[in-house]
Amino acid sequence: RFVSKVMPFTQGSLIEEMKQRGLGRPSTYAKIVQTLLERGYVVERNGFLFATDLGRRVYQWLRLRFPEFADEALTRDLEEKGDKIEAGELDYQLVLRELRHSRLFAQK
Repeated sequence: RFVSKVMPFTQGSLIEEMKQRGLGRPSTYAKIVQTLLERGYVVERNGFLFATDLGRRVYQWLRLRFPEFADEALTRDLEEKGDKIEAGELDYQLVLRELRHSRLFAQK
């Protein structure tokens, strides 16, 4: 049986992947990686990042209990709206109203 192994990320390749997927912003990339390390969600060995058991459990729990917080499309959309608000192309109050009525704030 053939099992595909995904190469682990380095800090730089993880940041590059985040850029390509539209996740995070230049001002947050390094802080995100730092937080993953500090909280023990990943460890760095020989320059590569590896998910810990804790990191995998937290991710699985979020996906099960709060799937919207593990949704790349939602994250990307919020990042893009934030950029548009910053550029004066979108009214922040409109975005807040949308969020208030979104699945993020739906009663569980």
